Amino acid sequence: MNREIMEARLVSAGFTVLTAHNGEEALKLVTQQPPDLILLDVRMQGLSGYDVCGRLKTQTATRSIPILLVTALDTEEARERSKVAGADGLIAKSCPSTLLLDHVHQLLHIKQA
Repeated sequence: MNREIMEARLVSAGFTVLTAHNGEEALKLVTQQPPDLILLDVRMQGLSGYDVCGRLKTQTATRSIPILLVTALDTEEARERSKVAGADGLIAKSCPSTLLLDHVHQLLHIKQA
């Protein structure tokens, strides 16, 4: 449900969104169609968002893709784990649309610079 809400927010802002239902599917999708930005739920079936992020940030082909981790529990532990995994940011699932879009625009701007 949260994925659908975030997807709707991003689509309504003009972004093209591809979705994966688990970590393994996300890794395959990124290989097939490298995106400009990745949003990863921390808690996914199989591989966690931290695991997927870590794998993508260690591969030359995907290292420069900005990754924003999404979590239900925005805690200091989650922030530390996201840094260790190499994420470019962490945001709460329940954040306002404006905050989500601000983070997305900021990460895309940094990537283009």
